[in-house]
Amino acid sequence: MLHPKPTLLFLGLLLLTVGYTRAQSRLAGASPCLARTVAAEPTFSVLVFQPNGQILREGASEDPDADVADLPNTVPKDQDGWVSLRLDAFGEGIVPPVTLGTFQLGVETDGGQHTYFAINKGSATHYTYRNDEPVGEFNATIKVGDVLRIERQGTQLQLLRNGNAEPVATIAEVANGAIRFRMRLLRRAATITPQQASYSTGSCPPFVVLKHRLDASYLQQTDDVLRFKFQQRYATVNNQPEAINYIVYDWQRNSALSGSFDAQYGINWSEIQVGSLPNNIFYTLEITANKGEHYLLRFKTKQP
Repeated sequence: MLHPKPTLLFLGLLLLTVGYTRAQSRLAGASPCLARTVAAEPTFSVLVFQPNGQILREGASEDPDADVADLPNTVPKDQDGWVSLRLDAFGEGIVPPVTLGTFQLGVETDGGQHTYFAINKGSATHYTYRNDEPVGEFNATIKVGDVLRIERQGTQLQLLRNGNAEPVATIAEVANGAIRFRMRLLRRAATITPQQASYSTGSCPPFVVLKHRLDASYLQQTDDVLRFKFQQRYATVNNQPEAINYIVYDWQRNSALSGSFDAQYGINWSEIQVGSLPNNIFYTLEITANKGEHYLLRFKTKQP
């Protein structure tokens, strides 16, 4: 439970003795509970999954495999399923010539085959792919604000729009094995937001956002993992991951833990195990970023 207190974050370990640990980080990419990313060049092209579920493409890589992401969990074999998403922005920039579509919505099988609808910006003509091969095209006016639903029914994959029962397009002969819904945004600042799904996509515990000064608020831990979202506002050297230092203090300003985590320009997700700290005790996390900026978080370990 997050009390009306700060929006910051990080962690701690070991009371009385000073420890050093390295936090688990996911550089400028997916919240682990929302999705996973495949980013061959994460410095230049990533999909950012925010706690509210919004997915934003950042960067300008022309690597067609650098901005793919899947919603977590699978639809089991021989089971129908669907997911709906709102198109918030088509994005800008040049689409790699080897790839069709401003964004792609579809499914991936356990064997790694992709079946999807490729939706193009500024065009009424869009394309369909089965098992990574082009199989047809369809005409539809798709615009920002539309809610799109991708649904597997038997051996068909359907694309529906704005709650209409009649599909905009259909791909036949789709594999009926276990599938994972898959999306790909091909333009910088292209943004979609998952809406609903017919199956469990996993729950997302809160990731706290770091602040510059303490107030009366604090983060009440409910488990042994302190999760935080850290936005690196300054570029790192050669856009490479850079170690960010932190210290966790007790109420007497004694260091209970120190360590580091990797960060690069943009949004970074990190988490630290705090199970060895005593229950129901206040600590303060202090982070020093790459330009000397300080970030703080007061948190209280879980109750017994």
